[in-house]
Amino acid sequence: MAKMKVYELAKELDIQSKDVISFLQEKGVEVKAAQSSVEEEQVNLVQNRFGKEKKSDIKETNADSKTKAAAKPAEAEIKEKAAVYKVDIDESQALAQEYRVMSVPTMKIFKDGEVVETIVGLQSKGVLIEKLNYYIG
Repeated sequence: MAKMKVYELAKELDIQSKDVISFLQEKGVEVKAAQSSVEEEQVNLVQNRFGKEKKSDIKETNADSKTKAAAKPAEAEIKEKAAVYKVDIDESQALAQEYRVMSVPTMKIFKDGEVVETIVGLQSKGVLIEKLNYYIG
């Protein structure tokens, strides 16, 4: 891991940037603003202090049944045929840039490791199921 901005670290840990800055300043680290960069050692120090590990860039939505039922109704119908992943583009900006995600929601359909279709904007469950079934075949 390379340097990380204070505001990115704070967001990852779901805390205020000012809390990160105060903590690091108490430890003798010269940090002035949320835009300041900190080294990996300081990142680890903050993560250990606030008791959370780094979130992964990609989270499989099957992990939480409440979220799956409420936020991902189409997933239930295709879960046996395809994997569904959610990416927080605020936390994974490099991934969003790599796949040219310009607006939310954006859905990328992959087949054999390649993007075969991009769906931008809110779509009905029926449209999403139809598109996925086309590629699952």
